[in-house]
Amino acid sequence: MLSTIGRTIMIGALGGALSTAPAATEFQVTNNGFTSYTIDGQTNPSLTFQRDSTYIFHINAPEHPFWINTVPSTGTGNAYNSGVTNNGIEQGDLTFTVPSGAPDQLYYNCQFHSPMTGTITIETPVTPLAGEPVITSIEDVPDDQGRWVFVSWLSSDYDRYDSTITQYNIWEFDNIEGWVSLGIATAIQDTAYTFLARTFGDSNDVGIHWSKFKVTAHTIDPKVYFVSDIDSGYSVDNIAQ
Repeated sequence: MLSTIGRTIMIGALGGALSTAPAATEFQVTNNGFTSYTIDGQTNPSLTFQRDSTYIFHINAPEHPFWINTVPSTGTGNAYNSGVTNNGIEQGDLTFTVPSGAPDQLYYNCQFHSPMTGTITIETPVTPLAGEPVITSIEDVPDDQGRWVFVSWLSSDYDRYDSTITQYNIWEFDNIEGWVSLGIATAIQDTAYTFLARTFGDSNDVGIHWSKFKVTAHTIDPKVYFVSDIDSGYSVDNIAQ
C-alpha cells in the first residue's frame, strides 16, 4: 500500500494458539458416608482443570481411597497416574500437575463405592491477547542514497486473532516537532509487517544519526489503540560512501 512517504511490505502467516498456566488450586475433600465426596462443601462437584497447572487435594476420607481415573469406575485398574502423586490416598495430600497431553475428560472415584464420583474436565487455557505491536528490527535500505530504513514489527494479537485492528501508524521522533506520522499500513491479519520509512537524517563518518520509531495499532474506535515500545535505527548514504 502506498502512503505519502512510505511503502508497506506484508509478510508472515497466521499464528498459533497462545497458552499460559493459571495459579495452583487447593481442595478440601471429605466423605459423606459412602454416598459421596464433599469437596469444598459441594457434593460430588464437577471440576475443571487446566493443563500445565497444579492442583492439591487435601483428603480426609478414611476407608474411601480417592482415585483419579480415566473412566468412572471403582477398583484400581483405570487409574490415571501421569502427573499424579499419591493416587488412591485416603488421608493426606494428592497432588495433580496436569500434563499438557492429558485427555479432555477424567474422573475421581472412591475405590470401593461407585456413588462417590465426579468428572474432571481438562482445558487448555488461553492468554489475554496482547494489543501492542512489537518492533523487531530497523534496518538501513542497502545501495541507496540514504534517508530510508525498513521498520519491521510483529502484529497486535487483535490483528491476528480477531481482526479488531484495522491499521497501523508508523511514527518517527523529531527534536522540534515531536512524533511525526510517516504513514499507515492496513491490517490484513498477518503476523508481521515491514514499512519503508523515511528518516530525518543520515549517519556518516562523523557519527551515527539515530532515528527513533514507534508503531501504533488502531481499532475502529479512535479512542482505542495500542502503542509499541520505542526503538531506534539509522540510515546511511551507501552511494556517497
